Amino acid sequence: MTILQHLGRQTSPKPTNVSGTKLGTGRGFFGPGFVRFFRELYPQGGSKYLARTIDRSPSTTKKWLLQNQKPDADSMCLMIEAYGFDFLVALMPHLDWLREAALHDRKRRLLKEIERIS
Repeated sequence: MTILQHLGRQTSPKPTNVSGTKLGTGRGFFGPGFVRFFRELYPQGGSKYLARTIDRSPSTTKKWLLQNQKPDADSMCLMIEAYGFDFLVALMPHLDWLREAALHDRKRRLLKEIERIS
């Protein structure tokens, strides 16, 4: 067996993202965190409220929450804009820097609210 044949038989390692997390390790963007975020936010009628917030049809958002269909990029951008860092953390809880950014964002919003009511 030649070296090229041997190298061809080796499996390549899974690619990693910039934080060193292996890609394709079951941390799907639309996994349990996606559904849990909206179930906690809207215990009843989640698809209706989500649809109203991002101007999509309730039948479409219901498919997302049942995980029968994934949101398109435009809808994801609208959800990120509407729900902010907390939404992103629910999707990718393994990213420490994102959790830290969400914490800073919450602190900023709370300080702004305190200033408003003072």
